[in-house]
Amino acid sequence: MKTLTKILLLLLLFAAPLAVFCQAAPDSKTLVKQGVALHDEGKYDEALAKYNEAVKVDSTNATAWYEMSFTLFTMGKGKTAIPFLEKCIALDPKAAGAYDILGSVYDDDGQMDKAIEYYLQGIKVAPDYQRLNFNIAITYYRKSMFAESEKYAINAIKLDPKHASSQRIYAMAAYKNGKRGCSLLAWSSFLILEPNSKRSPEAYQFIKAILNYGIKKQVKKA
Repeated sequence: MKTLTKILLLLLLFAAPLAVFCQAAPDSKTLVKQGVALHDEGKYDEALAKYNEAVKVDSTNATAWYEMSFTLFTMGKGKTAIPFLEKCIALDPKAAGAYDILGSVYDDDGQMDKAIEYYLQGIKVAPDYQRLNFNIAITYYRKSMFAESEKYAINAIKLDPKHASSQRIYAMAAYKNGKRGCSLLAWSSFLILEPNSKRSPEAYQFIKAILNYGIKKQVKKA
């Protein structure tokens, strides 16, 4: 009887630390949540450490790969994030945010065609993802492809009418396409959203130029 009691005690001694360890080990989703909280606090290195733990626990967690990439992109290390974004897309082909960051990375690197390729892939699987439509409108504008820029800027505005930057890129693209009336309305919408920002003077100048278009000053004869 004494021997059995000793065996039970030994089992309890071994089992107790094991139970504590099992309870203390967070799962992959919990680690990602912790990483996101650290990212929001600006503690990027600590956030990356959490994401690395998360993928070690579960390498199929697409969200962990995405959040890792987003933090790296925020840190200005977008190129480093590329393989992680590709991993995310492989696990979740509809991960719109991953396509968006990939496009932004290549756009920042001057590879606009590559950026457009990823934006279009993202829009194909997630046409209602506003950032993809907005960002591709900007890239098309930089390539002087104003009709395409206008098209996707309109999509971005439909998805989020209160996004001032979408109103701005549409106003610029419409102006380049000779649609001064549409540009005027878009600049006006932009100013309603951003009446006193650093970008507001630009909008006022465009509105002034549009309103004065075709008006010639009369020179008084002496």
